[in-house]
Amino acid sequence: MKAPRKNTPGVPGLWSDKKKNEAIAVYLATGSATLTSEQINVPIHTLNKWKASTWWKDKVTELQKEDYDRLDTRLGKALDKALDEVMDRLEKGECMFDVRTGKVKRIPAKLRDINTTFTQLLDKRQLIRKQPTKIVEQQSTAAQLQNLADQFTKFVTGKLNEDRVIDLVKDCIEGENVVQLEDGSWGIKDD
Repeated sequence: MKAPRKNTPGVPGLWSDKKKNEAIAVYLATGSATLTSEQINVPIHTLNKWKASTWWKDKVTELQKEDYDRLDTRLGKALDKALDEVMDRLEKGECMFDVRTGKVKRIPAKLRDINTTFTQLLDKRQLIRKQPTKIVEQQSTAAQLQNLADQFTKFVTGKLNEDRVIDLVKDCIEGENVVQLEDGSWGIKDD
């Protein structure tokens, strides 16, 4: 029985897990299979086979989750610090340098700044809670068209036809009747 060959560039063989992990790390850093192939001395076709395999996708997902968790922790700390600063400004006011006295003093926060901060924080809280930040009444196109058709019908049958009836009444001879025709217009009834 022959011993497995050592990995040498350009020679097919078994690749160590260390080399595969290195390939994933370099690929994630560069985003290029060609650059990864050149940097770690693995043939491009081998790298492409690895990329299509399940173990590659699982490892990439695992590394991205670790990265996400690390970032989430850092963002949590930054948010805590930012909220502490906002609360300090709301309670004690803004810091301002007084040129006459040469000292820093606190002045009340401006209402505009408080409102902007409040609305942004409220929007973000709503997003975190998966609740709407805006409530917009939406209508389907069919409902909008039906609404327009109803308004147009009211306009045509209401205002225009009433005006036409008044004109006909002026022209009517006593004893004649005014009736609405099938097309929606008005006319004098023929006996």
